Amino acid sequence: MVRPNRDHGSRDIVALDSPETLKAGVGTDRVTIHTDDDQATIAALRERFGIEAKVSEGAVTFGVPGGEEFVPRLFAELGVPIRAVSVSRPTLDDVFMSFTGPSIRDARGGQGQGPQPDHDADDERRAR
Repeated sequence: MVRPNRDHGSRDIVALDSPETLKAGVGTDRVTIHTDDDQATIAALRERFGIEAKVSEGAVTFGVPGGEEFVPRLFAELGVPIRAVSVSRPTLDDVFMSFTGPSIRDARGGQGQGPQPDHDADDERRAR
């Protein structure tokens, strides 16, 4: 796993191993749930299960070991209606994010949109 070094413009190797070992190093499954009240869901996860969750890409996400086994307990004990749930095993993207930080979509406020057009450049072209 290579991460840019912002201080020197170079790159640092931060992890080097087989894909399976790197994914196992993440240690948790990613559980994503859709509810009508993200903040109440985050609070309930913290209070009932001791889980720190966040809103990512429009849904509440958190990591737990054995995600598939955790889901029935989640439905029974959360206390917030769940509209949808998904569980995923760690991917190489998850490994990358564990070393580098939040996703680009999260940095843009979860909008998930591509690059925005440069309206000033469009106006300048029209003026010619």
